[in-house]
Parts: sequence; structure tokens; C-alpha cells
Amino acid sequence: NNTQIEDKSDIAKAFKTHFETCASSLASNVPDYGECEILIEQKPEWSFHTVSRKELLELIESIVPKSSCGYDLLTNRMLKKEKERFCNLTLNLINETITNNKFPNALKIAKVIPIFKKGDKHNLNNYRPISLLPVLSKLVEKVINKQITKKLNDYHIIDDNQYGFRTEHS
Repeated sequence: NNTQIEDKSDIAKAFKTHFETCASSLASNVPDYGECEILIEQKPEWSFHTVSRKELLELIESIVPKSSCGYDLLTNRMLKKEKERFCNLTLNLINETITNNKFPNALKIAKVIPIFKKGDKHNLNNYRPISLLPVLSKLVEKVINKQITKKLNDYHIIDDNQYGFRTEHS
């Protein structure tokens, strides 16, 4: 509002309000077309399955060892360094999440960092939010993503000419 803020707490609140307003504005502009027409043949129903210790260790091993952390202060690098311990601590929690079909609220909390794009550094519109999620959240997402991707591939739902964001399809 053409005012300059100096207090760090007020700056954080201004970013929070700005990003929330942007998200709400974008969401309100999404058209509502009602029911979608089903364009592909329906496949048999399936559900997520629990993971084995071996599968979880493989997924932990596949994580990129970054040093950024979410609000929980854990990093991917820490997870990989102590993968046996993390596997022992998280296997039941991850399988319970899958069995109950409920993603824990504590894993939905993100640490949002404003990243400057270009232009006037005093203009909030020149920043984009980066959300740093808890490491465990990313691990659960990897488990779910692997199962969804397998079904999409098994049922040939994704076109063979789709290469973006697909493993071994560059």
C-alpha cells in the first residue's frame, strides 16, 4: 500500500497476507464447469498398499541430499545419513497413513520463504513463495507418487509421447 515496513515481524506478516491474497484470487478465478466428461476408459479400482522396509529404504536412498529444512528442522541430508533409523521410526507411521487414507495435519505445515524475482525489492509482487515441507511429508509423498505412477504406467493412461516429468522419458 505504498508504505515501507521496517519491523521484521511486520514484513513477515505482509508477505503472508500478500501470498494468501494471491492464492485466494487465483482460486476464485478457476472456472467451475461442473462435472467433467470422462475421456478415457475406466480401469479397475485399486487402492494404495503399505510399504515394506526394503521399499522405504530404497525411497530414502533416492532422495536428493539437500540441506534445506522445513519447520521440523530436519533435512534430506540428515534423513539419508541416518536412513536405517529413520526407516525404523517412520515405517509404521507411513503405513498407518496409507491404511487410514489420512495425511497427518502436522505434515501439511510448510515454511514459506519469499524468493526475489526481479524489479523493485520493495514491491511484494516481485517475490515468489517457496514452500519448504517437512522431510517426512516428502517421504510419504514419494511412497504415494511411486504407487500412482506405477498404476498410470500399468494401465497405459499416460500417452507414450508424454515425456515431461516422467522417469526415464527424457
